[in-house]
Amino acid sequence: MKTIRLFTLLVIVMLVLSACGGPVAAPAPTQPPAKVEPTKPPAAEPTKAPAAAGLKCDKPIKIGLITDKSGALAVYGAMAERSFLLGMEYVTGAPGKDNVFKLGDCEIQIIVADDKGVVETTATVARELIEVKQVDLLVGTVSSGGTATLQASRETTKRCSSSPRRLPTTSPAKISTSTPSAPAATTTRISSTCAST
Repeated sequence: MKTIRLFTLLVIVMLVLSACGGPVAAPAPTQPPAKVEPTKPPAAEPTKAPAAAGLKCDKPIKIGLITDKSGALAVYGAMAERSFLLGMEYVTGAPGKDNVFKLGDCEIQIIVADDKGVVETTATVARELIEVKQVDLLVGTVSSGGTATLQASRETTKRCSSSPRRLPTTSPAKISTSTPSAPAATTTRISSTCAST
């Protein structure tokens, strides 16, 4: 009971003190901000595909794309295939027909192969692409295990060509792999002469 009386007395004292504070001066009115013209975005230039540097090829360039079209990683395989084909459309400046693109005077054929997400199948598919389909480049695969198998198989696979041809590339290396930041995909250039690939 004493606590309630003390609390009530404290509230009454606070109300009296706040009422005795005197008049409060009204704040000075603020000036409205100066009218500012909206900025105009810079004129966007459309992105243009890089110009073909006058490439000429005697034969079509064949690229083997190993991906997971079925199996546990099929979702990623579909994305990898679509992104690769979109990249080819960007580079060539036009969509391909039946995975065949034109860059300068060079025809580029994309051969998509399914390794089914099985590591043991990746090396078999790679050998088939190299020996049967005669691809010039290998790109793939979605799984890191398949990539390791692909890299190991390139040391044992030989490819000999009776008519060596020069591929349009800036790299003097016979074999080049993707950057370390993307270890799950690899690109291998197959030499046009008889060499380990």
